[in-house]
Amino acid sequence: MARSLRNSQALAAKSIKRGAFFTDVVKAREERLAKKLASDLKKQKVKESLKKSEGGEETEAQSMEIDGEAQPKDLKKVNTSGWRPSRHVTYKKNKIKKNKRRKALVFKK
Repeated sequence: MARSLRNSQALAAKSIKRGAFFTDVVKAREERLAKKLASDLKKQKVKESLKKSEGGEETEAQSMEIDGEAQPKDLKKVNTSGWRPSRHVTYKKNKIKKNKRRKALVFKK
């Protein structure tokens, strides 16, 4: 018969994997996160010092320089209303169009 995941052999195998295989991955992830947080903190401190030195709001050019990437000024607004291009929605849309055409019965002579 099959054994559950609570049995002692499965638990021992999982603990060995946690201790041996996955520790390198976890350590590498923690190092990446620590570097990212340190760089974000530096950027934040630079922004605060610029605001204090100028005594007011920072300009767009300064914020772009601090971030290190050119940010587009005008982003196109995404329209989230209306029909989606999925199959079931297209089916419903076509069905509605079909029913709109058949509103009145026309008898020919």
